Amino acid sequence: MKIRKPDVPVRLVFYPGEGHGNQKAAARYDYNLRMMRWFDTYLKTGDRDAPLPAERPVLPAGTTGVSSDD
Repeated sequence: MKIRKPDVPVRLVFYPGEGHGNQKAAARYDYNLRMMRWFDTYLKTGDRDAPLPAERPVLPAGTTGVSSDD
């Protein structure tokens, strides 16, 4: 069996406590941010040599689930 090397970089991300499909809202949110950044980097630009987006997406203020009083 031959395994094909992808033309663009890929990243495997595990979400603790998740199986196939993300049930937790935080995991779904993170997954969607990562997917949109990957699409923006490789599909919109067509630049297959672009570096991988950062390991952790930068979250907009107020979306981390941490109150500002902490």
